[in-house]
Amino acid sequence: MFKITKPPITLGSDLTLDSTNWYVYNTNIINDDNLVFSSLNDSENLLSIVLDLPLTDNDVYYVTNEYNLKDNDDNIITTNKARLIRVTNKIKNFTVNNTIIATPIININFKRDAGPIGNFIINANDFYLFTGVGNHVSTDYIIEDLNGKVIWSSIENKIELNTIRVPSCVMDLNRIYIIKVRYNTNTNISSNYGKVVIKTNDYIDNVSDCDTMFYANEYLTKLTATVIYETLNEG
Repeated sequence: MFKITKPPITLGSDLTLDSTNWYVYNTNIINDDNLVFSSLNDSENLLSIVLDLPLTDNDVYYVTNEYNLKDNDDNIITTNKARLIRVTNKIKNFTVNNTIIATPIININFKRDAGPIGNFIINANDFYLFTGVGNHVSTDYIIEDLNGKVIWSSIENKIELNTIRVPSCVMDLNRIYIIKVRYNTNTNISSNYGKVVIKTNDYIDNVSDCDTMFYANEYLTKLTATVIYETLNEG
């Protein structure tokens, strides 16, 4: 048996804590096969819960939770799962950080007058804390190919917090890329990555490589909706 305790949370006047979803896994891989306990929409154990699970020298658990927040119109907003807490028999009471940052929402656009260098623009919405304290001090921007290889990044960028220009030429034509954005705070907490998946267009004749990338992407974005997948504001 052990107890998980979360400190009091700070919410805006438009949100109240309605209930909590608790999850316990036997590995750090979150899926239903590894789930050993759950308590969903728990309105009694909002910030702490006692778990009646064996905790011998060989037992290891990974605990996480979600908050169900109610707004003034009685809509329920469920935050993303908190970071996993590893539990062993050496420590049986845990207090974990309650800062939850809204996942960035990304949109992509192209600025024709910028020229081929810097015409590909990543924009993200304003930083927002669901709960806890902290200020937005830096942002991580990453572009990956489908194999997870990073082809361009700007990590802990303290200047361009919500928008950044990227040379279009870092990407090849007729390829799929994953664009990721994450916010970091001065309290050492980071949001989940917001993600957008785009596909670049085919080659266009009679222009330079950089211009090709620019016009191909612009055409595809405006006319054929290059965004294949994007995260919503899940928290």
